[in-house]
Amino acid sequence: MRTNLTLLTSIFIVFLTAISIPVKADTCNIDVYGLYVSGSTIHAYIENNGDSLQTVDYVFYVNDEEIVAGVTDIDIGERQRVTHNYNFATGYTEVSIEAESSCGSFDSESLVLTRFDDWDCTDCDYCIEGAIRCDCESRKVYECIDDDWELIAHGENEYCEICGDDDCCGLSDPFWDCDTCGCDFNDDPDDRTCGVYIEELTYIENIKEGEKGEVEFTVINTGNHREVIALRLFVDGIMKDSNSVSLTSDGSVTRTFSFYPTVGTHEVKVSAKSSCGSSDWFSRIIKVIDMGNHIEPPKPPEPDPEPTSIDITPARLDIARYDAKAIAINIHSEVPQYFRVEVRDYDFDREWMEYEREFYVEGDKTEYIYIRPQEYGEYELDVHVTGRTEWKMVKEHVTFFVAKPDTTPIGFDIIGDFIYFFTHPATVLVVIIISFGLVIYGSTKLIIPEPEPWEA
Repeated sequence: MRTNLTLLTSIFIVFLTAISIPVKADTCNIDVYGLYVSGSTIHAYIENNGDSLQTVDYVFYVNDEEIVAGVTDIDIGERQRVTHNYNFATGYTEVSIEAESSCGSFDSESLVLTRFDDWDCTDCDYCIEGAIRCDCESRKVYECIDDDWELIAHGENEYCEICGDDDCCGLSDPFWDCDTCGCDFNDDPDDRTCGVYIEELTYIENIKEGEKGEVEFTVINTGNHREVIALRLFVDGIMKDSNSVSLTSDGSVTRTFSFYPTVGTHEVKVSAKSSCGSSDWFSRIIKVIDMGNHIEPPKPPEPDPEPTSIDITPARLDIARYDAKAIAINIHSEVPQYFRVEVRDYDFDREWMEYEREFYVEGDKTEYIYIRPQEYGEYELDVHVTGRTEWKMVKEHVTFFVAKPDTTPIGFDIIGDFIYFFTHPATVLVVIIISFGLVIYGSTKLIIPEPEPWEA
């Protein structure tokens, strides 16, 4: 009998050990770092140090007051820079960011920003990416590259070409050109408008191998202040040339970029970005023809390319308050091109949304519009997606509902609870173990007979 009990106990322990083997939990860790202020823009980095993709909610605070909230997806080992523009007053300002991932990891960072009443251009150590700074005294021109002022030109001729005739130091007292470097704090922000527009672009669609390609375009400063416009040329997404020009309000300039592409099909893009932040761009497809003397057999006809398709889904969302869901933009484009996303006619706070306004597609790509509502109710928006080369546009009307939590009292279901108990996996497992033990016990009773009673 003791042998039977020992055997039954050993089997039971083996089952319990198998059930209680711990499963390694996923690593959940995000890191917030690199918080800094550049001009009127707050920057910070969020890094995913875990072992799974995370959706991260983040909030910027100024003097302990929430100014903007956002949400972003960060893959394993990747980091993302999050930014927000804010008009800082003089004095001491506390700036902070808090972030929490979908797996529950939390991190934050803060700093104290100091600005005084006598802040002027000579104190303009920060810079806005792509901005130009003209130093009349030294006849030098600097550009903001990777948050640092880099010397790009010097001498009167180059200085005048970039900074304009009005800023060529015909003054008795040299000074920093505040409008040009972008740190003029005397302007009333309500009176300042910012805009840049590429009015016209001409190019040669087909060129021969070894020939020079050229793109000519006209740029207009549509704002009401003098701005520096940074002009750039990209071929297949790689910057090939750039220069800058200072334009008065409604001023325009025509520029030509040259390049030598290889044989094949290429996307050529020109962009114009104003020092006040506005930007515009154009992209076109060019072909470079192989002029070799070798004779190749004719190629079989290629099948017609699939038409560009843009699918925006879903058209209706149910979202919990402070939760986040996404509208997916699925694009198939065999024509390499940029796409622009615009959200129009929405009846809620802009800060509830986060999405990429422009992105490049060659083949298949999915982008998302993340929505994180702050109030209960039903809301509407129109999503417009445009292919910039084909000028194909798709519009989708989307609604989402933010329901209030259900406060109905929870009742008791005796029959349902009874069925749940007897069908629960743990209950079934215990019944199996007991049945298995009884079978072993009965078997041993048949195999090992009871001893005969002893007679004197």
